[in-house]
Amino acid sequence: MNNTGKIDDLPRSQITPCVMCGQSLMHDGALSFYRMRIDFLLVDVGAIERARIKMGQIKPGSALAICHDERFAVGAWRDEALVCLSCARRYPLVDVLDACQHTEEVSCVRS
Repeated sequence: MNNTGKIDDLPRSQITPCVMCGQSLMHDGALSFYRMRIDFLLVDVGAIERARIKMGQIKPGSALAICHDERFAVGAWRDEALVCLSCARRYPLVDVLDACQHTEEVSCVRS
């Protein structure tokens, strides 16, 4: 994960109300808000099983550590949401996930 990269600007045309409360992103007077980009991934159980077979009978947690050469997770969906500062402080991430539309399927499958 790269936390040092440039953050994309957000043009006015992409400003939407807060996904949680439906109000303006600055309704509480805050001069900041969150743009949450979310990728939902599913563990590739087959890759973990193949790693376990290669290494013999080891615990599943250990298989995760040796699974670095294969696909570990498969993308299920991607979404982006704007959240006002008040809601970001009030709601857990799982509630924001539930409010998202999950409109873009993610393809992480290697060929």
